[in-house]
Amino acid sequence: MNSKKLKIAFIHPSVGTVQGGSETFAIDLAEKLSSHYEVKVLCGKKIHELCLELPFIHRKSARNSKNFFVRCVYRLLKLKASNPDIAFEYLSSIPAIILHLLKHHYDVLYPHNHWGGLLACSIVRKIKGVPILYTEHNSENPRSYTRHVKFKPDAYIAHTRNFYHLIEAHYPHINVRFIPNGVNLKKFFHHQKTKPEDVFLSKPIVLAVGEFIERKRLDLVIDAVAKLQGVSLLMISFGANLEKLNALGLKCLGPERFQLLSDISHDQMSGYYGLCDLFTLPSPKESFGLVYLEAMACNKPVVAPNDETRREIIGEAGMLCDVEDADEYASAIRKALDQDWEDKPLRQAKKFDWDIIAQRYASEINQMVQCGS
Repeated sequence: MNSKKLKIAFIHPSVGTVQGGSETFAIDLAEKLSSHYEVKVLCGKKIHELCLELPFIHRKSARNSKNFFVRCVYRLLKLKASNPDIAFEYLSSIPAIILHLLKHHYDVLYPHNHWGGLLACSIVRKIKGVPILYTEHNSENPRSYTRHVKFKPDAYIAHTRNFYHLIEAHYPHINVRFIPNGVNLKKFFHHQKTKPEDVFLSKPIVLAVGEFIERKRLDLVIDAVAKLQGVSLLMISFGANLEKLNALGLKCLGPERFQLLSDISHDQMSGYYGLCDLFTLPSPKESFGLVYLEAMACNKPVVAPNDETRREIIGEAGMLCDVEDADEYASAIRKALDQDWEDKPLRQAKKFDWDIIAQRYASEINQMVQCGS
């Protein structure tokens, strides 16, 4: 390979408009790899110097569009798609992605927006022969990952060992690799001392972060904390119907013990992790669970569901339990609050330091390009 830097196209239309785990992952990894490669993040809104905006209709604007054609397409998607907002964004971004990738030279295509990005990149690969790297951000959903492997990315990354072994066993034609998610220790551990001024709860404070959708099961956190006298709950959430979540929290805990915040940027999160005494998220399945790493990077213990993925991520930095049992969940939170964790959470987070993880991605990228040349 010559000394000229390889060019990598990260593709994630919702970067800049959504603050989810895959969006955070894409920006963090792109930033780390930019010292090794020439990197661009093709997205919907420029929030970083590496970002390049593409013209398409974002998921947040399709639903309320005044354009007759857009409204018609959206209504059709509502009949077929489980999430018409996301499906519309994928479909509207495909032409822009293809056109950009055909006009500009890249050595690696790296989509993050599931089938939308994979479809666009597969068309470009067929025309220009550029290899596709893909990290599975939806391994908890068999319907999604079985669709993704059909595109046969040149390298398919599994975040957890459990999922790696599953793909290896059931899809032997897929070039699967295991690389865990990463966390920016400098961003979280060194910035957590900046305390937010918009929290008015008494300690100890339990923090839960996640989109207000059914599969995150935020109501289970409220039920558990309601059983713990003197414990406060801070929730940071986004999505539709936040009024319903706020009403439930206030009903069960009261304004002295419950507070809901939204519109908190990812750059602000370290302060909230630092403010809390414990982090929890009871979602039944997570492809990885970046928020657990972020909390541990701030040296905060975690309480989570007891499954193989969470055991792999959390290790001895928290407590795992049956979160569907409110009494057991509450007991685990109480025990975790009463225990002296020393630096166990931080030591666990250091195993996933982006500096280490990015090197593994760099090795995979170099090998993939060499094999294709």
